[in-house]
Amino acid sequence: MNQIIRTKSQTKREQTADIYPVKYEFTLRAFEIDTNSSISQTKLLNQLTYQLGRKTNSSWCRTDDILITDLQGELPQNILEILWQDPQNRFGNVISIRELRTWQKQAKHDAEMANTKFKQLEYHLKDKLESKQFGDAIVSRKCRSQSMVVDGIACLALSISSPIDYTLNLDELKKKKPELKIKGLEVKDRATKWSVGTITEVIGNLDSETKSRLLSLTTKEKQRRWIEQSSEYTNVVKVKTKNGDFLDYISTGLVPVPTYGALKEFGLNQNQISNFQRISSQKRRELIRSLISSTRLKRLLGDPLDSTNSNCFRTASDLGYDGMVLFGGGRLGHVSQNIRSLKNHGFYRNHESFDENQTVNICVLNGVKNLEVEKFISALKKEIDQFGFVCNIVQNQSCDANDFAALEETIEKLMNSNPDMIFSILPNRYFNAFDEHQGPYQDTKHLTINRGTMNQVVSEKTVHDYRFRLANIAVQMLAKVGNIPWVLPKELEFCDRILGADISRKKKGNGRGTRNEIGIPRWYESNGDLLNYRLTNTSIDGERIPMRIIREITPYESFKKTRILFHGDGKRPRSEIVDFVSRGNELDGEVMVVEVIKTSPSRLYSITNQTENPQKGDWFRISNSEAIVTSTTAQHSTGTPHPLLIRCSDNISIEQAVLSVLKLSDLHYGSKQQPRCPITTHDAHHIGKMLIQGIRPPADEGTLPWWL
Repeated sequence: MNQIIRTKSQTKREQTADIYPVKYEFTLRAFEIDTNSSISQTKLLNQLTYQLGRKTNSSWCRTDDILITDLQGELPQNILEILWQDPQNRFGNVISIRELRTWQKQAKHDAEMANTKFKQLEYHLKDKLESKQFGDAIVSRKCRSQSMVVDGIACLALSISSPIDYTLNLDELKKKKPELKIKGLEVKDRATKWSVGTITEVIGNLDSETKSRLLSLTTKEKQRRWIEQSSEYTNVVKVKTKNGDFLDYISTGLVPVPTYGALKEFGLNQNQISNFQRISSQKRRELIRSLISSTRLKRLLGDPLDSTNSNCFRTASDLGYDGMVLFGGGRLGHVSQNIRSLKNHGFYRNHESFDENQTVNICVLNGVKNLEVEKFISALKKEIDQFGFVCNIVQNQSCDANDFAALEETIEKLMNSNPDMIFSILPNRYFNAFDEHQGPYQDTKHLTINRGTMNQVVSEKTVHDYRFRLANIAVQMLAKVGNIPWVLPKELEFCDRILGADISRKKKGNGRGTRNEIGIPRWYESNGDLLNYRLTNTSIDGERIPMRIIREITPYESFKKTRILFHGDGKRPRSEIVDFVSRGNELDGEVMVVEVIKTSPSRLYSITNQTENPQKGDWFRISNSEAIVTSTTAQHSTGTPHPLLIRCSDNISIEQAVLSVLKLSDLHYGSKQQPRCPITTHDAHHIGKMLIQGIRPPADEGTLPWWL
């Protein structure tokens, strides 16, 4: 598709991004590595880049299956002997390092070498960026880079993040906050600062036998010292890693990772921290520009790309996107006014269960001790009534959600009433499924959804502060029982059906490989109307969706001669994309693949008199198959929205891929802040996690979106 070129006179505002052309001209050479090993070539090459850089006082980086370097002289004749002396014996199978004399440098090689130079400067760059102490936590600015090629020009995309680092170890935290429940906490290794996993139990204290066992298992010098110096009263905990392994740690050797919703439990002020983490567009640009001008980066990078020096910036109007959706009675409205439009015009489509009788039978489960919920439930009932339905509270039962036996007994009583939904109120920390730890949220979902009853969960915090949340909660509840609030005004012209799916990974019990689940293939009409979901009941070995599963979720009798648009959550393996496209040929139709990647290399901005937030639909066209897209607006004026990175297969244009993401991101029901991702991939990891934990409805196929 031809690029769209605008002049200043045709637009009221300019656009820009934290994407900087590489102005330094590198003289590069390429080397090929021969081995007699079965070790991953990628892993080996990554290890070699660091070692060769140290041994030759030059910079090395991996590109495809070779190494490139700015080394000017010759490699030492005994370089192999030097590598073979590695204490960890990582390079014993390297048999030759051979220069590729006919190799020719491309723009991507300059970009990759510039990225390597940036990473070499990272340690010095952190001193140029601000940090701030908040009680027992430090929030530090960090700058990351990613190489890219834009219009044949080597570039670096830069981004600023502000992670929270807790300063107390787990033992110190427990002494300071003895009432804090450490089961379910995410923790980091105190020595390496790397994430370890989630605490599943407190094994006991550090007696002499346990101390000896831990010392025999530990090789890290700092961890050994902390074990030796700890008293017999120090806790020993079991940690479940992200790979599914279990490790025993002494509490002095771990640092807790405060989750954003639980900062108060750590004695931290959430408002103060979030205010510091939010960076306005103007300040974000100033931070990066100051970093470049005050360091050696100024020799490496030129001025950032903007719509005056690049033709790659686009807006929503270039695609025909306007944010309009279709409500009941054929009435159009803007998605930003969805609550008002629903109350005025009704839902686009009621589930067949509510065609004649709009009464929704709800049972309430109060899982928080001594929590008064009558006022909240009364307000929720009135809110549901305003959408044209009748809320009938069948039962209202209380229990301690942390006591499984009590929770199970209470849900059983509620289930006897055969409600359309059980509405659950749970303690603040355990009301989501993102924790590996099995808790009240997972228990509640398992005891309801697995028996075919919809379940809506809110936290104790919501009950205390529901003023601006109630309408969205009501819409989500009504959508869960099968009602469709709104759809797109027109079908997407380039597809007949839309499919969304993801893979959730869990390490096998034997520690080898992963047991993967497809996160509910969900089918939609080309106007975004939910058709159905289909569970595969099949575990997958490896990192990709195999062809047999692709065929299973796209049966010929249902999808022959059909144009299917597949939205995949995150980066998808190249072989998987090829298989999806091939399946389209088998169906005498077409399967188009769009990768929706939540980690974008750069923010986008508007420029009027100063740098401001972008508008929804602003995007940056990297190439025919890749773009950075602003799919939502910032929740706070002091923050900057996180864009998405979109990639597509060759049989769909990047313009069509971006349009599909923007339009389908308008179809979220019950979200206070519109999510970034389209409904096809939103919460895909959350869905896959529930499947891994055994939470699934009794029917393999259905039309009720129980995952909302």
